[in-house]
Amino acid sequence: MTASMKVTAREVLEIRAEYDAGTIVTKRWADKLNCSIESVRRIARRETYRFIAEVDAAAAVADEVSADEAAASLRRLQAELDATPMSGREADALITELTKQGERNRDDPQQG
Repeated sequence: MTASMKVTAREVLEIRAEYDAGTIVTKRWADKLNCSIESVRRIARRETYRFIAEVDAAAAVADEVSADEAAASLRRLQAELDATPMSGREADALITELTKQGERNRDDPQQG
């Protein structure tokens, strides 16, 4: 694997599911993850990323927030902040954090 390779629990779960179903295209995954085909095969055969068990990966996928959910949450927060005075510094930090999360989710369709 390359040092730049970052694999989410969702991706590990998808690779393993495709492998188990016999439908995996390792070249496509290798290109997407910027790694070797053998690295993808090792993930699929559960030789690497063993710490991500199927149950853990499924829970991680279920816990992820979609871009729409993050955006809706941000809108609710902004409306609440408009209605309730709060320390400006605290409010700005919270809005910045949620905005960044929403942007990450929007930019990474695998997240939502």
